[in-house]
Formats: sequence, C-alpha cells, structure tokens
Amino acid sequence: MSSSIGGQTIVISEDSDWQVEATYGEILPIGATSTVLHYAGTPSYKRTISGWILIDGVHDAIKAMAAASSAVNLTTNDDGSQGNVQIMSYSPQKRMACNYAYPVYKYTMQLMQR
Repeated sequence: MSSSIGGQTIVISEDSDWQVEATYGEILPIGATSTVLHYAGTPSYKRTISGWILIDGVHDAIKAMAAASSAVNLTTNDDGSQGNVQIMSYSPQKRMACNYAYPVYKYTMQLMQR
C-alpha cells in the first residue's frame, strides 16, 4: 500500500507524526513568586511530512488541493488512513531525473488534522 493525500500517490520519507501544543496565557502578578497559567485550549494536531512526488501530474493536483480550503484524506504506509487533513503549506522543489521524461519533486508539507 502506498502513501497518498487526496487520492494522489506520494512517497513519504520523513514524518513528524501528530504534534500537539496546548496554549497557555502566562500572568505574573506584582509581587508574585511564580507565574499564573491560564489554559486557553488546544489547537488542532499538526504534522509535517516530506518526501518525493514521482508520478506526472501529482504536483499540480497537490498544488490545487493546497490552494483550496477543503480537507483531504491522508493515508500512510505504516498506519493506514489518518483521516481528513488540511494542507497548511506545500513547498515543492523541482528535480530532474534521468529515468523520467518529466520532472520529479522533493516536497515538504505541513498538515493540520480536521
């Protein structure tokens, strides 16, 4: 089973897995000896993946998904379906490969769980 995002086949070579970071407000009252923390919530989980796009046309499809505001499904080799994600950023780097008649792309994507 290959990895895919929005039905487009990708190769994932690095994966940060889901990261979560709670948001706190810090208050230091005058004369206090410690900080008072106020829990402000937990944002959606985020994840960064990087790897290669080796199939012609996939780069353009992912660019369109990144520009759209709709969620897409992420499936990884190791864990299967990861549910719906929003592509927060997509950073491709074009590479020429002697064994392909079209360019391949090295990419990094930041995803947010929806």
